Amino acid sequence: MRDCLNKVIEAIKDSDLSPLPPNREMLIRSGWTKHIGTMLDGTVVIVRQIALEHSHVLIHCSDGWDRTSQLSSLAQICLDPYFRTIDGFMALVEKDWVSFGHRFRDRCGFLGSDKWFIEKKVSPVFHQFLDATYQILHQNPTRFEYNERFLRRLLYHLYSCQYGTFLHNNDKERHGARIQEHSRSVWDYFLARREMWINEKYDPAADGADREREIGGGRVLFPKTGAAIRWWEECWGREVGEMNGSAISLPATNFPEEGDGSRTGGGGGRGTSPLPGWQSGTAAGSDKGIEVEMM
Repeated sequence: MRDCLNKVIEAIKDSDLSPLPPNREMLIRSGWTKHIGTMLDGTVVIVRQIALEHSHVLIHCSDGWDRTSQLSSLAQICLDPYFRTIDGFMALVEKDWVSFGHRFRDRCGFLGSDKWFIEKKVSPVFHQFLDATYQILHQNPTRFEYNERFLRRLLYHLYSCQYGTFLHNNDKERHGARIQEHSRSVWDYFLARREMWINEKYDPAADGADREREIGGGRVLFPKTGAAIRWWEECWGREVGEMNGSAISLPATNFPEEGDGSRTGGGGGRGTSPLPGWQSGTAAGSDKGIEVEMM
């Protein structure tokens, strides 16, 4: 992910100040959608092994709190309709991200000082996960209880620091800082406004009866990748035609298989600043060399 977000922000920033559309060529060269597609490719491998081959799957990487959380969470969303409900998605984030120790402080630059950026730890790992979730939702609009606005608002509150859910790197640090005494959970915010996040196209019957493991038209989703990956234009505060218009053909570009993070994040509306927490410099991602083993 080296410099990916930097390039996306560079491509869209002028359209905040002028009638010019985002630079489509620069958007493609950023490699952002390629990384989202690679993540979904790995998800398909996991889902296929579990749902079709009835195999156990071991997901592992260097540290276990970046790419592991991404792939594990996306696979569960595809395999189990519970995680496509509002309550289920909140439980999934608490389980596979907050409790499992994703380093939100390091990755998002919270409570930051120069040393966090010198060490190049900032990386949009959770942002990528939400983007990939949006791709699956967009491809299967009747299978999700929550809507795109739910994901977008969650991304906003990832950086707002209004709630304690995403502060610090793990539960031990949050307990030591007495986060539960000094702040509220972000889920209180979402539960108090549940009607805002309901997907009007949601059809629970499409997933069949509880505990069914049907494949054809059943509970399991297989994300489409390649040309099916689109820009999440609402995340970047743009119109659909600005970022998902006609395709542009470019020479093939070799991107790193597992790269580093970047300094900037997308804001929540046209003319807004990048997400808080991103600073100058290149930020490294961890969990390089992720592998999926079938057992």
